[in-house]
This record gives sequence, C-alpha cells and structure tokens, in this order.
Amino acid sequence: MSLMTFETLVVGVLSPILVLLVTFVIDMAKQRRAQQAAMTDIKSALTKLEENVKTLESMVAKQEEIANKHNLEEVEARVSLIRDRIVQAHTWFMNKGAIDAYSLQALEKMYEIYAKTEENSFVKRLVADISGLKISEE
Repeated sequence: MSLMTFETLVVGVLSPILVLLVTFVIDMAKQRRAQQAAMTDIKSALTKLEENVKTLESMVAKQEEIANKHNLEEVEARVSLIRDRIVQAHTWFMNKGAIDAYSLQALEKMYEIYAKTEENSFVKRLVADISGLKISEE
C-alpha cells in the first residue's frame, strides 16, 4: 500500500469517523452540563418548597393556637353565663320558696354542663339548695 493510498484512507474514511466522534463527545458534554443545570434548578426549587412548607406549618400552628385560645375563651364565657344564670335562679327561687319541675330540670342540665368544666362547690351548693325546694305546679 502506498503512502498516497494510506493518506487517502485516513482522510477519506477516518476523518468522517473522527468528526462524528468529536461531535458526539461535544454533544454529550453539552447534555451533561444541561442535566447539571437542571439538577441545580431542581435542588433550588426543592429548597424553596421546603422553606414554604415550614412557613405554612408555622402559620397553621399560629392559627391553631389562636383557635384554641378562642375556644378556651368561648368555653370560659359560657361557663360564666351558666354560673350567673344559676346564681340568679337561686336568688329567685329561694325567695319564692318553690320551683317548677321544668325550671329545676333546666337548672340541673345547666349544672351538669357546668360541672364538666368547673369544680365549684359554691355553684354545687346553690343547685343543691334549689333542688331541695318544694316543686310547684307553675
């Protein structure tokens, strides 16, 4: 094989293969850089998402705290209203000397609810006083 033939072979056959190989390697490098950039973007998005989740968790916890405080205040207000109503009923019915069955039943139900949240011997004594009254027909 002559030198010319060898040169022709190298230039004619191997050059296109080398061009293809170089192009392939360059494309692979570009794809790898694109994948790395995409992974960086994904990691950044996940970090932001985690931060947002933490913020939302904090906001939910604060709302739960506010709701619990509100519920506690509402329960305290209702207990106070029941206590006030029992005190008023005690004064009224003790002065009257009797109580009708419906009013007694309503007061006992109120005390039943009250006793679930408050242990107050004062109110318990008031209900006991009222329960000891004569039952009227009114």
